[in-house]
Amino acid sequence: METLPVREGTIPFQGYETWYRVAGNGEEPGKFPLLCLHGGPGAAHDYLESLAIMADTGRRVIFYDQLGCGRSAIPESKPEMWTVELFIEEIDAVRQALGLDRIHLLGQSWGGMLAMEYALTQPSGLESLIVASSPASMIQWVEEANRLREDLPPEV
Repeated sequence: METLPVREGTIPFQGYETWYRVAGNGEEPGKFPLLCLHGGPGAAHDYLESLAIMADTGRRVIFYDQLGCGRSAIPESKPEMWTVELFIEEIDAVRQALGLDRIHLLGQSWGGMLAMEYALTQPSGLESLIVASSPASMIQWVEEANRLREDLPPEV
């Protein structure tokens, strides 16, 4: 297997820098890039890098570290800035900077929740949505986590 071409860089976003990595160098006709959203919040993209092999199918695979994560800028703590809307705007900034007019979007864990929120904005060029290991409802997830915690012995 050949070594896939990889390029890295940063994208300006709201006065900060968002780091990205692109595996592959182009698309075959009808094969759109795969944009990957990592979990967290607070994690980095690294554990998703095995997906770079998808570039062998004739499409680019794009990873980026969300603001505050991995190799992207980590702003001073301003709790009011950390909103879903901020991360949705960051997806749009990545797409615009890298010319990602049409994409397949994959989100894992928190990235899956973010991908679902992004899809709800009905962005143009979203060819498919792939959600992996993400709760469908945070309210239900919190309720279930609290129920399970109540079942633990007092010493835990």
